[in-house]
Amino acid sequence: MNIAIAEACSKASDAEKGKIEIRPAIPFVPESAVESDRTEKNKDDFIAVTCRYRPSAGDSKKNNYVIQAKRFETGTTEDVLRWYITLQDIFEKKPCEDAEAKFGMVELLLGGQGKKDFMRFKKTVTEGLVVSDTGIAAPRGVTEESLKMTLDKFKGLAFKDFAARHQVNYLRQNLRKPVGVTARACAGRLQEISNYLEYFPGPDSNVPLTEGDLINILNQMVPAQWRRSMISINFQPFTKSMTEVIEYMEKLEVLEATTKQPGNKKGDKEKSEDKTGKSKSKTKKFSKKSSKNRGKKRKRNDSDSEEDSRTKYCAVCKAKGGPFWSHNTEDCRILSGYQKHKHRATQNMSKKEFNALVHAQVQRILGKKAKTPRTKRAKSSSDSSPSSPESSDSEEE
Repeated sequence: MNIAIAEACSKASDAEKGKIEIRPAIPFVPESAVESDRTEKNKDDFIAVTCRYRPSAGDSKKNNYVIQAKRFETGTTEDVLRWYITLQDIFEKKPCEDAEAKFGMVELLLGGQGKKDFMRFKKTVTEGLVVSDTGIAAPRGVTEESLKMTLDKFKGLAFKDFAARHQVNYLRQNLRKPVGVTARACAGRLQEISNYLEYFPGPDSNVPLTEGDLINILNQMVPAQWRRSMISINFQPFTKSMTEVIEYMEKLEVLEATTKQPGNKKGDKEKSEDKTGKSKSKTKKFSKKSSKNRGKKRKRNDSDSEEDSRTKYCAVCKAKGGPFWSHNTEDCRILSGYQKHKHRATQNMSKKEFNALVHAQVQRILGKKAKTPRTKRAKSSSDSSPSSPESSDSEEE
């Protein structure tokens, strides 16, 4: 189950919520730095310890089994607790019957910095003076009490003050169900962390949580939609066992997975549309912008618009049925050739002289056009459109 959580979560915050002022000793997402399974690569780090199914019975093939215990050097708080729990199991099942044998087993299962720390604590504890009932001070020596004191000091290196209180508060207030992790896996991880609490140092809170507490924590971790579903059918998790709660949540997981499939297909379709540049959002955006200018679109022969009369006007294109509203007469391309040849002559002309020259050129073009038969399109455009201001002025003169 821890493997599934570790694969679905890239960091501890994937399963957390709210502000966490003091980090817990054991986060919900495992962060173990030690490989707990024996492989060909790390087989030298494991010690084979023969234990008994029934410690009171003698050694035999039927009664004996082998534990592959990982030698501890350094690691996280959870690594320390796993090593400690394995050690207690060996003490019971080996069995190690006296303090000297237990000290020897501990030293066998430690290495590197871990063994150095333990030997330092062992020396401090065993050589410490203890006053007997007779009033004589003597070294404590190798006893069950000195073993417990040494192991407690060794474990204490991995914990902060009041670690159990902070751990319980973290479980109750700062957890949420990670995406891609099942409710069963979450419940298993909660139970595992709860079992670690009895090995925490501290004056209180170092006892496992009850099943009711674990159900409450799990219920707060799941999405709000799940809790609404429970209310809608009057499913009360606090009156159920953990097994019943998990089974109901698994039904919600199946329901959620089936309802999300159509949505995923729709999302894929929208992504494909975005790649081809034909998404609905882009189309709507374009149509919204273009709709503003639809009413302002000019017709080819429409010259009565107020905007046309205020802005641009070309007499040449008006006479020829062209887009006379798009430019002024002096900017007309038809006159570009004529203006190029007459550039030198008109370079020093005033605007009035230039307009007169242009007017003469227009009359010349219109005279040639009158000699040739007009097309049907030119006739309709000239009949429907009013005469240019320049031509009306010439007639009055």
